[in-house]
Amino acid sequence: MKDPFTRGFPKDLPVRPSTSAHFDWSAHRRNLFDLRLPETLLSKNAGILTMPIREQRSLDWSWRTEYLESRLIVEGSLCISARFRPEAGCVYLSLLVDNLGKIELQETEAVVCLRLVAAPDFVDPQRKRTSWWTEGRWAELGRGFPKIEISRPDQPALIAVESEPPGFVTAMGWRDVWNVGGNDMLHNLCIHTDPRVGTLEAGESKKIEGMLIFEEGDRYRALEKYLQSELFWPHMSEQ
Repeated sequence: MKDPFTRGFPKDLPVRPSTSAHFDWSAHRRNLFDLRLPETLLSKNAGILTMPIREQRSLDWSWRTEYLESRLIVEGSLCISARFRPEAGCVYLSLLVDNLGKIELQETEAVVCLRLVAAPDFVDPQRKRTSWWTEGRWAELGRGFPKIEISRPDQPALIAVESEPPGFVTAMGWRDVWNVGGNDMLHNLCIHTDPRVGTLEAGESKKIEGMLIFEEGDRYRALEKYLQSELFWPHMSEQ
């Protein structure tokens, strides 16, 4: 018999405190989503900086007046704070990264994973209802575990999954995305829009912003909400 306490997929700790924020949304059925913010933080010169699902570190969770917050400290290296602020039809996301170390962290990037395993309206292993948007166009995500790199800096992107039966959509977008992807295996079904943090000097902090959308409608309704949000318009005003 396999030991249930061996590491999971592929090296995740089998017993760990929560590394995700949880969302409970009734569309056609009850849907439970897990959002790992971040799943991983990495930089060009230092590699993987932290990956909580594989490390014996705990996120400190707390409720504030208007948002849920998690905090993770890697002693002498990083402090990572994530905030989840609910609004009508969406949750605004932010990630604050403090470089507590003595070296520059070059081209720092986050991996952000929205797990759909327990969201039956949005389970789409065939990728027939999953697509992503950037630079004014939609594209299909494709099967397997695609990693679609976006080389142009300061580029917004959105990924969306439409429900079955139709009528609802969930989507995730950030102001500056370096990768879009996901996993179509039923036991680990997820979607990604992975944001850039940028280079962090020793002692420097940077904040990035995104949004998670839960709406009636289709991917075009999700895109409309994204383009009209407080997230997108500051981006446009800086062009």
